[in-house]
Amino acid sequence: MNISGVEILKQEVDGSELLYTLCVMSDSIYFKGHFPGKPILPGVTQIDWVVALSQPLFVIDEIKSLERVKFMRPIRPDYEISVRLKLSKEEQRLSYRFFDDVGDFSSGHLVFG
Repeated sequence: MNISGVEILKQEVDGSELLYTLCVMSDSIYFKGHFPGKPILPGVTQIDWVVALSQPLFVIDEIKSLERVKFMRPIRPDYEISVRLKLSKEEQRLSYRFFDDVGDFSSGHLVFG
């Protein structure tokens, strides 16, 4: 799997859950202009990565809505982060959480169908 702007360091699969360790690359196009001198990873990029990283579980055809999306801390260049994805087919929902040892960066749910 190749995702622009990030290097996948580790991937673990456990049934309907995925856990990734990622390195956010400093030369990523996503940091250009967002924001000069203090770059942070845009929230829309985080959602795009969630969709791409969920592919081992299933393919998202259409996202109906985003629920409880929260951005607690900025993700900056060269950060090593983890992301946990949990699929609930019954609820047609994919929950995600970007985090490190200090705490959460962002979290939310993608509702599909």
